[in-house]
Amino acid sequence: MQLSFLEPLFDRPGPWATVCFDPDENDESGAKRRELSVRDVCRTLEEQGADAETTGAVHDVLTT
Repeated sequence: MQLSFLEPLFDRPGPWATVCFDPDENDESGAKRRELSVRDVCRTLEEQGADAETTGAVHDVLTT
């Protein structure tokens, strides 16, 4: 697996957060599921020690 494109990250200070997320929201119930999934992702990050700024940034990306 070629991962050389990630090398610039090694020169930058963290924190970093990686999230696998399915943004499917084709209908009203899908939008509600997405909202609940975003909350769950953010709660998991907090439980794993992510600070508020990182959690907020992930939330912002997933909800835009």
